[in-house]
Amino acid sequence: MANKIYAIKMHLFFKDGDPSGVCEAWMDNWSGHAYKLPRGFLKNQRIIDALDKKPTVYFLFGQTGGDIRAYIGQSDAINKRLDQHDKDPDRGWFSDAVVIIDERNFLNAAYIKYLESVFYEDAKKAGRYELDNVVKPSQSNISESDRATLEEFSDKTRLLISALGYKIFDEIAKPKETAINSETYFYYRKGKSEEAKGYLNPEGFIICKGSYVNSNEAPKLYPWIKIARQNHLNKVAENRLKEDLLLNSPSLAIGFVTGNSGNGNVLWKTKDGKTLKLIRNSEIKTTK
Repeated sequence: MANKIYAIKMHLFFKDGDPSGVCEAWMDNWSGHAYKLPRGFLKNQRIIDALDKKPTVYFLFGQTGGDIRAYIGQSDAINKRLDQHDKDPDRGWFSDAVVIIDERNFLNAAYIKYLESVFYEDAKKAGRYELDNVVKPSQSNISESDRATLEEFSDKTRLLISALGYKIFDEIAKPKETAINSETYFYYRKGKSEEAKGYLNPEGFIICKGSYVNSNEAPKLYPWIKIARQNHLNKVAENRLKEDLLLNSPSLAIGFVTGNSGNGNVLWKTKDGKTLKLIRNSEIKTTK
């Protein structure tokens, strides 16, 4: 998310009175606007034509199996660009497009190219979404004063994107393992070398970088675990996870690690052998 905090008032306007349809989002005292366009609405020329011929930064959001995916781009002919994505068989995964414009028309070709690169780097750093960009966007050469001009625009764009439900820029908070709180992390061990480490997150379960991932798969492995392993194959090298990985449940996480279907609440354990299930039950009793 943005480093600076602004006092803001945000507006969401559903053009057709349907919360699942087209949504326009903006803030007071700022000229930027975001348009959330479900894929089924991309043929609505009344909406698209109003955005066309404006320099824009845009995002595609969707999901393949258990993998949330995004594409970040820029264009001065968004109508044609979105039509190309819609017809591209390799982009069958996206369900929504979010288009960012400026009502003052101060964005130009250099600005949107710069913003595309900045947003790509921020999303890459956050690590929540699998980015579908084939080539890393290059950053345009703009002046220091131009960068300062775009700082507030980029910060508020991140806020709008988050308000629309996409946490592409929100970094995942990591717990701190201390002597007082030694139950933060959970482990799965098999033998001396096969060890995986992870922790609970409000959105699921994080498998930590360096965890062992079994390359073999059980014959009756659940399909959704197979899909997750295939989608994140590029994050594993020599049976080790190259980066932290967020999955939506402890059981999916244990399946990803072991290549076998299993109950993550039982198989993930603290250093002293307490199961995730036991820790969760203890927390529930404490809060009652």
